[in-house]
Amino acid sequence: MLTYYHLWKMNPKEARRILVKDYRETGSYSQTARNFATHRRIVRKWVRRHQENGETGLNSLPPIPKSQPTRLDPQLERLILRLRDSSNFGPKRLHYWLKRNLKIEIAISTIAKYLHKHKRTKKHLKRGPAKSFDWKSLPLFSALQVDTKEIIDANTFTQEEKWLYKRLGLPLYQFTAIFPRTRARFISFSFQNTKRASLNFLEYVFSHLESHGAPFQEAISFQTDWGAEYGGFQTKSVKRYHQELNQLKLERTPPFIHLHTRKGKPEDNGFVERSHRTDDEEFYRLEKRGLQNLKDFMLKASEWIYYYNYDRSHDGLGGKSPAEALREIDPKLPSLQDPEGKDIFFLPPIILDDRITLLGGGTEVYRYYTYCTAPCKVEQPGVATGIRVHTSLPLSIEAAN
Repeated sequence: MLTYYHLWKMNPKEARRILVKDYRETGSYSQTARNFATHRRIVRKWVRRHQENGETGLNSLPPIPKSQPTRLDPQLERLILRLRDSSNFGPKRLHYWLKRNLKIEIAISTIAKYLHKHKRTKKHLKRGPAKSFDWKSLPLFSALQVDTKEIIDANTFTQEEKWLYKRLGLPLYQFTAIFPRTRARFISFSFQNTKRASLNFLEYVFSHLESHGAPFQEAISFQTDWGAEYGGFQTKSVKRYHQELNQLKLERTPPFIHLHTRKGKPEDNGFVERSHRTDDEEFYRLEKRGLQNLKDFMLKASEWIYYYNYDRSHDGLGGKSPAEALREIDPKLPSLQDPEGKDIFFLPPIILDDRITLLGGGTEVYRYYTYCTAPCKVEQPGVATGIRVHTSLPLSIEAAN
């Protein structure tokens, strides 16, 4: 006669049904257990379940313990899944976000476990051995990486979305400067990827840093790739760009030293390249279908860069934001002591083409920008809400003439 174990291996539910049938014939748990070479406790369990629930009582129950004192609250579990779906954050960033914004501390391993349970994990790319780089030894505002991002690239926009984006008349290029020591970023936009736009961008950034008392060393080292907007590959063009760079009318910014990445090695500009991936994942992919016009785009870009510099946690900074890292590195910086709330990382993006096409030539345009903590009602193309223009500055070509 087959034992209960052999019957169970073939069909668990049928094996239990046979046990119950044999018990009804014998009327003894011990006798049924002996007949099928099993324990009477097993016979008693399935007879009781059959009496309570009928045929459904013979189904296998999930192997979950009755008591789970360390299990995460179901509401927190749903919150983690919603945050994952809306932000695409990984376990570490979800841990930092919950700790910073909701004062909830959940272990990174716990978050990773629940993401794996609900199949919210990503495939990890195989990478080579990591290279060490002592970025903490870099000066605060005298070493930066600069790059240009083509906004509507194939990895972020479908063909239909590209067509809708161009139809709204939105800028095609994003200029980015990042300071590796604090991960602070400044961005602006342009309709044309030109050398003049890159010079305008650098002047805009360093005019802002000057006005906030940023400490500079003897020279500013900034690194770019070999794009035409930064001089290109030709030696004469690179020299001409360097000359124009050091002719910018900045009052106390030291000379610029223009460094290039190795050809075919975009990882040399790793900080700024990685930040562009963050732009795609956390800004453009989320906002691209909700954009309405240029004003709406600039406002959302201003909110994004403010969030990036002030609220977004960075794994490389131990979960701190760039503003928090700056306060920890140099708490005596003049802009941090400003009673009006002005801060060195508050720089709304602008349309760089407007410096020539709208506001006319000249190099003093950016000096007339003053900032306010509350949104300012300035209806000017290319000027984001929250930035005020000096009243003595002509605001149109007609006024300038």
